[in-house]
Amino acid sequence: MTALDTAAVPATALDERNRTWSIRRAWPDKEGGITVEALHPEERHARGGRMRGDAVELAPLGEDRRLPGLAEAARSGTVLVHRLGRRAVVREHDGGAFRKIVRPGRASSIAAASAPAGWPAGLALARVLDADEQSVRFAALPGRTLRALGAEPGPAWAEAWQGFARAWAAVPAAATSIAVEHGPEREAAVLLAWARMAAPLGPHPLALQQRAERLAERLQDGSAQPLRPAHRDLHDGQLLWHPEHGLALLDLDTAALAEPALDLGNLLAHLDWRVRQGGLHPLRATRIRSMLQRTAIAAGADPERMRLAERVAALRIACVHRFRPPSRALAETLLRDELAR
Repeated sequence: MTALDTAAVPATALDERNRTWSIRRAWPDKEGGITVEALHPEERHARGGRMRGDAVELAPLGEDRRLPGLAEAARSGTVLVHRLGRRAVVREHDGGAFRKIVRPGRASSIAAASAPAGWPAGLALARVLDADEQSVRFAALPGRTLRALGAEPGPAWAEAWQGFARAWAAVPAAATSIAVEHGPEREAAVLLAWARMAAPLGPHPLALQQRAERLAERLQDGSAQPLRPAHRDLHDGQLLWHPEHGLALLDLDTAALAEPALDLGNLLAHLDWRVRQGGLHPLRATRIRSMLQRTAIAAGADPERMRLAERVAALRIACVHRFRPPSRALAETLLRDELAR
């Protein structure tokens, strides 16, 4: 990977009409650059862009030369996600389906990964309606994300998390069609890559990299548990709850066989992140943490590997959000706390 441009991502970007767009998210890419996603209150589409020096150059609205399927999909829906050159998600106008657009030739693997055998009946999956070489169309699922429920009054959040705890404990240890393995070596490599990319963007670059190296060593110390089905990017925004239809799991593109602690540790780290963001009351987070710890016991996750997985996820979250203007300052407080451990 080439050296990353160390210019901080600006909070806004100007379009061809001199309108100001807010930068919502940003990602480093393999060429050493940074791509962004921007929003404007007068436009329904999210818009991709790329850092050019210390400014952002926005792509044409609803277009991406590496995602030729995006333009047609955008005309019949709303672009919810646009990671320039990588992927986009479009909600159709009637709300009944979503289309995920990727580079030509990559959609078949997403369609196959989106319906693996082995997940329990208590976890509904989005049904693949159709697919071509550059997109996959999914049926919409009913419900609200657990992230949204956690910020709202009422008891729905507790019912939803209890539903997750029951369903996740039933995820099988072996019977699955998932063939990809994501063992401790791969998890260590992901963490080290994020630390290397994020280190130049803020203070304490050496301390960040050293912390990541220590955690990577612990991941690979020989105490790993047998692998089982894992989402691998599990957080409260990937789970939907409906009082009649129950729990649903989104975005299985990254599904793999991994340690049982990986997904649960990631959920725990995101609970702390939601509290820091002000989207989850600390008392609710404490109750959810207790549910997840009981789920970990039922799933056979080793408590020490759980604690390690949470710390790995927390450091990765801090690295990811160093790139994102709305949460950059909060990421620095998280990183400071992680480096002090």
